[in-house]
Amino acid sequence: MEYTAFAFSLLALVTLVALFLGSRAIGTVNSQINETHEKLDILIKELDVNRRQLSKLQAENAQLLKKMLGYDFDLLEMITGGNSFCYVECNPHTDNSGTWFPVVIHHGDIPLYDVDIRIINLRRVNQVDRTLPVYERQQFTDILLNVGNLPVDRSFASTELRIPLDEEFGYNIYITARNGYFMQKLRFCHQNGQWLTGTEMKKYRNASFEDSVYTQFDDGFPEKQFRQQNRQTMLKPA
Repeated sequence: MEYTAFAFSLLALVTLVALFLGSRAIGTVNSQINETHEKLDILIKELDVNRRQLSKLQAENAQLLKKMLGYDFDLLEMITGGNSFCYVECNPHTDNSGTWFPVVIHHGDIPLYDVDIRIINLRRVNQVDRTLPVYERQQFTDILLNVGNLPVDRSFASTELRIPLDEEFGYNIYITARNGYFMQKLRFCHQNGQWLTGTEMKKYRNASFEDSVYTQFDDGFPEKQFRQQNRQTMLKPA
């Protein structure tokens, strides 16, 4: 009996020691977990502060860039040309040769970049031999202009070109730039001894030229007839 009592006492002591040590171990683990949580809370707060500081710096840099450039536009618009575009006007040569030369006019608040222009003579389109290869047909019907970059409020004139004035006179003009693809419908008519012009610019969107961005008609120009005709027809002489 004494042995049994001693054994139980020893077992109870071991159990108490184990519980004591276990509670201390658990307490240590809990303390380490709490310490880790506190460190994480500090890191999260620091990260939030850094994010706010980064956002503030980005906003300050954007404002500084706008001040440096002198424009209040997004950087992407400054790089591409934004909503700016250009169109072609026709100026007659002063030597009474009955020809004109194209002048490319900038329109908008942002410079244009990488501008190329293709002017298609609709009269020649109706005259060309369609059995010829496409390249040879385009040599007969098309005039190509490499304008390059076009600053704000500037124009580009190609005075060496001599394009004939006809009684039945029409051009389709395709303009490419870094900010998109445009089509200009340019028509002339001769009334009372003077040339009248009408033009409409459309931007290519959603697989068609349906977004009109600019129109201009001289006084007396037959605007109704202009709007009724398709892209491949010209105004008939009055």
